[in-house]
Amino acid sequence: HEKNNNPYAVYYLGLLFNDGSGCEVDRIKASHYFATAYPLLTNLAEKGEYRALCKLGLMHDFGYGVPTDFTKAFE
Repeated sequence: HEKNNNPYAVYYLGLLFNDGSGCEVDRIKASHYFATAYPLLTNLAEKGEYRALCKLGLMHDFGYGVPTDFTKAFE
């Protein structure tokens, strides 16, 4: 959870609220969780963490909390 700064948990909370998986769709909460996860994932990605790189790519590909950017998604 975000209190523990677990970027993967925060990212997946964003997905749950974005898609309404097991909860009501709430794009405002989803955006909050994606915005919280983004810098945490970026920090891990800069250290070479492959799972963080993948999540950032998906965020840019689908526009989860960031503008859609296929070039950044591919990086």
